[in-house]
This record gives sequence, structure tokens and C-alpha cells, in this order.
Amino acid sequence: MQSQTPSQALQQGRNLIRELAARHRTANPRVFGSVLTGRDRADSDLDVLVEPLPETTLFDLGGLQDALEEALGVRVDVKTPMDLPPHIRANVLRQAVPVTAATDALTFTEGMTEEDFLADLRTQRAVVMVGEAASRILSDRPGFAEAKAAIPWRGMRNRIAPGFSTSTCMSSGSRCRLSCPR
Repeated sequence: MQSQTPSQALQQGRNLIRELAARHRTANPRVFGSVLTGRDRADSDLDVLVEPLPETTLFDLGGLQDALEEALGVRVDVKTPMDLPPHIRANVLRQAVPVTAATDALTFTEGMTEEDFLADLRTQRAVVMVGEAASRILSDRPGFAEAKAAIPWRGMRNRIAPGFSTSTCMSSGSRCRLSCPR
């Protein structure tokens, strides 16, 4: 069925995931599982967590799963928070990443080596700007950040580049500490 990994399908289909989730009467689509850890393979599935709306039916959830599989070309597993086993629910809810424009930043450094990252001043600046914006939202608008608790505001810069080692880069004429891939 699939020739790409779920993370590749996610990167190309973020808007489509949000659109299909809304069309199937669900909200707040998030991803969890191997796609977040970078351990997904072509035979992995894309784990999608959604919030059901009061009018959501099992047909909506099944329809969403089928529609996502057809549109993305990968196996998809759609869950609601109550579908998750109680012993892992809190952990999955804490780690799940929203499929929002804010998380599109995660694609900035995907597949980059440290050498590529350090040679690409635009990407460095983008990573710094996203991190600074997230920090500023936390400090200046805590109510907004609390209302959007599913977005990983804290450590956003490091979430863009998971598994990176600390390095120094140049950005906007000032030195900053930043995570860079090995």
C-alpha cells in the first residue's frame, strides 16, 4: 500500500489531515507514536489522535481513518483520548503533537546534518524565530498558551530538531545556543 513513511505523508499532508478531521466531525488532530520519535518505517502506521465533537459517531471516526489512508497512502490508526488504554493515556496526551501550522516548523530541519544546518543561515534564523516566538507567547500571553495547551510551547526550538546536540550558531548578528543535528 505505501511507498513512503508516515512522517513523509504527514509532512506532505498536514492541511489535508486538518481538513479531513473537520469534515468527519472531529477536532484537534494530533500525531503520536513512531512518527514523533523518527523510528517510523514504510510499514509503520500514522497514529492520529482526535477530539470527538458532541455529534461525532463511530462512522465519522471510521470514515476519517479510511479517508486519511486513501489520501495519504499510508496506514492510519485514528484514536480518541478515551480509546487509549488508561495506563498510557496521560503519556500519549502529553507527547502528542498537534497537526497545526505551528508544528510545520518541525519540518525545517528534517534530514539536515549539522554541517548543512550550520551552512544554512535561513534555517537557523527560522528555528531561532520560532523558539523566541514560543517563549514570548509563554511569557506575554500565558492565557493564550494555556488555552492552546496541546501546542508544545516549552522547548519549541529543541522540538524542531529532536535528537540534536548543543552547538553554537550565528543568527541575526548575535550568538545563540541552539540544537543542531549530529
